[in-house]
Amino acid sequence: MPKIFISYRRKSWGFTHRLADDLRERLDAEVFVDTDSIDQADFERSIVTHLRASDAVLLVVSETTFADSIHRDDDWVRREIRETLTLGLPLVLVCVDGLLPPSGLPEDIKDIARRQGINFYPEYFTPAVEKLTDFVTRVSPVRRKGITGSASINLAPDTLTASAVVESPPERTIDGKTTLDEALKLLEDGDYNKAIFLLDELRYSGFKSRFVIIEDLLAQAQQHQELAERRRTAQLEYEEISALVKRRFAREQGLKAFRQWFTDFSDLAAELDTENLRTAPSSTTSLFSRPVDGSMLTPGSRRTDDKGVPMVYVPPGTLLMGSTSQQVNEAVAQAKQENKDAKRQWYERELPQHEVVIASGFWLDLHPVTNEAYARFVKEGGYKERSFWTPGGWEWVQSNKKTEPKEYDKFGDPQQPRVGVTWFEAYAYCQWRGGRLPTEGEWEWAARGPENRIYPWGNTFDANRVIYDKNSGGKTSPVGSGVRSSGASWVGALDMSGNVWEWCSTLYQPYPYRVDDGREGLEDSTNVRVLRGGSWWNYGSSVLRAPFRNWFLPYDEGFDWGFRCARSYNSEF
Repeated sequence: MPKIFISYRRKSWGFTHRLADDLRERLDAEVFVDTDSIDQADFERSIVTHLRASDAVLLVVSETTFADSIHRDDDWVRREIRETLTLGLPLVLVCVDGLLPPSGLPEDIKDIARRQGINFYPEYFTPAVEKLTDFVTRVSPVRRKGITGSASINLAPDTLTASAVVESPPERTIDGKTTLDEALKLLEDGDYNKAIFLLDELRYSGFKSRFVIIEDLLAQAQQHQELAERRRTAQLEYEEISALVKRRFAREQGLKAFRQWFTDFSDLAAELDTENLRTAPSSTTSLFSRPVDGSMLTPGSRRTDDKGVPMVYVPPGTLLMGSTSQQVNEAVAQAKQENKDAKRQWYERELPQHEVVIASGFWLDLHPVTNEAYARFVKEGGYKERSFWTPGGWEWVQSNKKTEPKEYDKFGDPQQPRVGVTWFEAYAYCQWRGGRLPTEGEWEWAARGPENRIYPWGNTFDANRVIYDKNSGGKTSPVGSGVRSSGASWVGALDMSGNVWEWCSTLYQPYPYRVDDGREGLEDSTNVRVLRGGSWWNYGSSVLRAPFRNWFLPYDEGFDWGFRCARSYNSEF
């Protein structure tokens, strides 16, 4: 008979006793719930004795579980957690209504919550109990065989990591199609927690679909849920800070807290800073008079550099770089409709999708570099100044006696993007500007943003927002502030899809992308470098997707290749 100990708050009494009754019936288990199991003559000894004899400990958590008790060592729930961890007992978080406390979890169980937590919803109570029952079935033989210590026991099937053989629980059967339809509806409604629960049930049951990859759908749902939770946290913190700023004696502290909040949630600031605290003056001196570190700049803030080129501010953040397997499948299908010669391997370069941290904010040209802007570089001796060039680039200039880029007919308008430039030339121009080429990670972050858009403007292709083969008239289109503004990215960068491919600083290597693995080295002058964004010449909207990757040799040039520059956030303008 399995022995289960349940730790809970009085506010969760009704839920806890329903759970205890279910577990007793399903497992014929001995369930300790203090109100009906405790020895009133020796309260503390009774609790500890039952806890130490348990096969598993269930911690029932709700929004208020740790609101006032995280730092109170005399709190009974905290004492039960501490004793559980000391003994190495399996601990499972049972989340009422699928919600973790907004005030956060104690540090010692945060990692356990990620690995060993079950969401309970009224409408999905039974499958959640079944999952919990499976867990207890797996772990109780291990405990009875005397295996102790903090073995990690994951709630996914077949992942018990302890040195004992445990019989697998009986398989559960579900109506896969109905459950999938319900999960998809929840995703559309933005109820990500419940959708994740059902998708996890599908994965657990082994359900397969010809058209949907459950693992990819679950990953997408988890990404959206994390973003929603981040937005929720930002909103709660903002409301607390706003209340401080409105009180005279706490104003300075509130404004200081807001500076940190703005740094942490810069991508959400434009939406959530409803009281415009960004411009609120301090009682003594303005905290926001000159943003020297980028922390008080909003996404898309504009400046013009000393060469007269407009740039937009891109804040730091976390990018989901590349595409999921499902997105690649969709892109391939889309490509085959538009180009019978499209190859699957073109799109598999986007795999696997992975998280990349853009640690620092930076400035990015509003639009691709124009003929007019590049002509100034040539006129001011750009091809004669060695300091602008990489060693390989300077050798290329000297051996080829280069004094200007390659010219093409129909591409000479001053406001057309500069084409015919090699990676060497693009790099040198950006150095002359006091900047650099963007990394591949920075380019994709500026194009896709925290919403992980497929195109800079959204997830659906719109020919009116982009220049490509079907509307280009066989050449590039002039650029400028406000030109094709409907196709702007989340930071207001223009023409990041179509018109011209754009050189990045990065050597082309398979994913996952890492900024410190050598691919951002400048010494290599022979291997291929990355181009992004698609061009006027490419046919097919799939190539114009923001995650699509292209590459050519650093000394190659073409009539559909251009570039734009980046500058670190602390650059002087």
